[in-house]
Amino acid sequence: MFSALVICLIDLSFPYISKLSMERYLPQSLYKTFFIVMAICVGAYLIKGLLYYIVTYWGHTFGVRVEADMRRDIFVQMQKLSCSFYDENRTGALISRVTNDLVEISELSHPGPEDLFI
Repeated sequence: MFSALVICLIDLSFPYISKLSMERYLPQSLYKTFFIVMAICVGAYLIKGLLYYIVTYWGHTFGVRVEADMRRDIFVQMQKLSCSFYDENRTGALISRVTNDLVEISELSHPGPEDLFI
């Protein structure tokens, strides 16, 4: 979430910094200062790329681990159910439902908050 916050701040600051630089530094012929500010913006975008990598890699790792934990917990719960439950319900439909629901939950748990935040 911290990486997503920094990405958001970089995205929001670039238009303001560009406008400020073009209104203040270029009319006063402060080219050196202008290019230093633009170099800082390029550095910020490189940092933003690194942060996107962190959000993507570690976020998906987190999502996979959450999904694995949920699969394990559901499997343990399903093994506790009686045989009569499985006689009354189709096993394929149960497994299909569990699998699809877990995929949806894991997709919501990882990229959902970051995408909403960004």
